[in-house]
Amino acid sequence: MLLDNPYLKLLRIPNIFTVPGDIILGFLIALAVFESPSMGSSDIIKVDLLILIFSSITIYLGGLVSNDLFDIKIDKIERPNRPLSSGKVQKKHAIILLICLFSIGFLLSLLVNLVAAGICGVLILSIVLYNYKLKSGVLRPFVMGGIRSLNIFYGFSSLFGYSGQSIKNTEAELAFYNINSELLMLLCLVLASVFFHVYVITWVSSRETAREFADKNKKTISVKAVYYSY
Repeated sequence: MLLDNPYLKLLRIPNIFTVPGDIILGFLIALAVFESPSMGSSDIIKVDLLILIFSSITIYLGGLVSNDLFDIKIDKIERPNRPLSSGKVQKKHAIILLICLFSIGFLLSLLVNLVAAGICGVLILSIVLYNYKLKSGVLRPFVMGGIRSLNIFYGFSSLFGYSGQSIKNTEAELAFYNINSELLMLLCLVLASVFFHVYVITWVSSRETAREFADKNKKTISVKAVYYSY
């Protein structure tokens, strides 16, 4: 069967449907600026939405490959059936795939504007650092929340320019300065809400894992209390 292909298992293809929502959310906030009376038609920036979605998906897939590359030694013990740990996918092929995915994601961001490219670069760096060092540390919830929030801002980055540069830069600058306080507050609220949501979910997940090895006599914050409060 097609789904039994080791490369598709490495990429976890069904998970990609969780990615576009962040981009669309940020894009819709940016779109509200372009649909204001002073800006006219916003059709041209809708091309950016597709570009940013595909870019985000390739970055996400690259992150999954990097996760398995960094965890290959652990997976050989705990998850020996994974494509890399089982040897069904060679490490050098996974590295080539990783480079290709991140490169495609970054090149796509350049088609939008330089701000999007900068955000894309930060996303790639954050994902690699998380998979390499931070996912087992105290910073794990912060980094996960930050990555998800930054992905929303990545969708919002279409506001800073136009794909194809068919519109003058002065109009792109006008769009940026045309952000009213309500839209700015909405953007900040969305970013903060998603950050907090992912932070709590990640923290609860890490606490439930660590609780098995924790000192039973040591007082810790109740996971259930935090979860129910949230």
